[in-house]
Amino acid sequence: MSTPFDDFRAHHKGIAAELEAMEQTVEALTPRNMKSKAGDLGHIVHFLLDDLTPHAQAEEGVLYPPAEGLIKQHGKAIAPLELEHRTLEALISQFHDLAESLPIGDAETLHSLQQVAHHISFLVRLHIEKEEKLVLPLLEEHLSPAEQQGIMHRMHGHG
Repeated sequence: MSTPFDDFRAHHKGIAAELEAMEQTVEALTPRNMKSKAGDLGHIVHFLLDDLTPHAQAEEGVLYPPAEGLIKQHGKAIAPLELEHRTLEALISQFHDLAESLPIGDAETLHSLQQVAHHISFLVRLHIEKEEKLVLPLLEEHLSPAEQQGIMHRMHGHG
């Protein structure tokens, strides 16, 4: 069934394709080819400044305000963090598979392994920042020290 958000989803697919191309372009840069790749880098900068930045601004100004109320009423506010965990699980599995095939793999396998490692690192750093700046302060402000300690006890498999 078609919805008004189909174009929005298609735009996200286009953004994902541009990001993939950006990663490939940047990974292929060497000191010798940087001058010849100036046009490619200009395209990336144009995409980041003229497409991605306005897209993010529009999301914050137009999409998020009504979504926030609906999430509070019907959703699960922590769902984005859980989605990041599912993504991380998939990336770890992909890394594991690539690492096991690396001894008999080729340069493309090595490159894929490097990219997955970058994705894992970025996702985990961003995820930790969200937990430390959003989740933990909320828990510290609204839960007693005993409740906080109980959470930490259960987190480490003791409960």
